[in-house]
Amino acid sequence: MFRELDLKSAFTFGLLPGVWVEFDFDYDAGPEAPAPDDVTFLLQLEIGTKEDSWAESFSVFVVTPNNRPKRSPRTRVLELPRYSHLALKGHVIKAIAACQRDNWHECMLELRKRFLWEWEGK
Repeated sequence: MFRELDLKSAFTFGLLPGVWVEFDFDYDAGPEAPAPDDVTFLLQLEIGTKEDSWAESFSVFVVTPNNRPKRSPRTRVLELPRYSHLALKGHVIKAIAACQRDNWHECMLELRKRFLWEWEGK
């Protein structure tokens, strides 16, 4: 039986100038970028399991095509053709759902393919 993963929180500093933004992916409407074709920000994710209250911290750079960073083992990138809250929500929710496995260790291995774990490389 798969461990059901749960996105406990998602936030960034960089989508809107000088403002911390928290995302609520329970809703289809949310923060929008001033220039949806020109986006680059680090999305912080707290992910755990539905049955537990704890979470691990992960991150991913959200970018549009003209902001694609160079490949690095210290980054994970989610490239959207054009930013919208709904597109971001869809990609993040699908990516997390694809990481559900029989135990937390196996979930972590999959999560680390898509997101940078807070302890990566330490």
